[in-house]
Amino acid sequence: MSKKVIILGGIGKGEQIMDCILDNRNTFGDKEYEVAGFLNDYSKEDISGYKVLGKLEDVSRFVDEGYYFSFGIHPIGKNYAIKELFEKVNIPEKKLATIVSKRAFISPTTIIEPGVVILPFAYISLNARIGRCSLIMAQSIIGHNSMLGPCCFIAAGSILGSNVKLGYAASICLGATVLESCHLGDFSILGAGSMLLKNIPSGEVFVGNPAKYLKNISR
Repeated sequence: MSKKVIILGGIGKGEQIMDCILDNRNTFGDKEYEVAGFLNDYSKEDISGYKVLGKLEDVSRFVDEGYYFSFGIHPIGKNYAIKELFEKVNIPEKKLATIVSKRAFISPTTIIEPGVVILPFAYISLNARIGRCSLIMAQSIIGHNSMLGPCCFIAAGSILGSNVKLGYAASICLGATVLESCHLGDFSILGAGSMLLKNIPSGEVFVGNPAKYLKNISR
């Protein structure tokens, strides 16, 4: 029997998680998960044909009803808020749906923590570790021995070299590249198309090629 999943979020990232579940079911016959609907604080309309079942504050009620959850809220630039929201909804670990596209390549030595979502054509190399509820977008690459903290976001087409480390709710934007052994602190951001050659301190935004400090993230 399929586990019914409620996606936290909506248009954009939430819909892509929905598509991944549907593709696994319809193309590959993987019936582990079934989309039940969405929780969204800003919309009461259906999202891609699925009902908005309530607001984020309703998580505990749906936990009691036996649902599973996918955390799809990763707004760039609001990285501190991601952690606050994730801790506020307080989803039990056993109720976090771990969703991996059948079109992705994941090394058998990779550790994937509960609630991670990995979208099609992502490549994750040996001995990497992907932190709880991180979202790995399509056609991204994560090199060997890289470590991602909880709630990280890796945008489509991004490349992380080997031994890269990301803190809590760090974000890599579209098509950015992180060279080997760079560290990105908690809540940090690497801008779209950037090339990172050095570490990013917590709470800072770096952009450009080579990437340089742009600003601090607002709390």
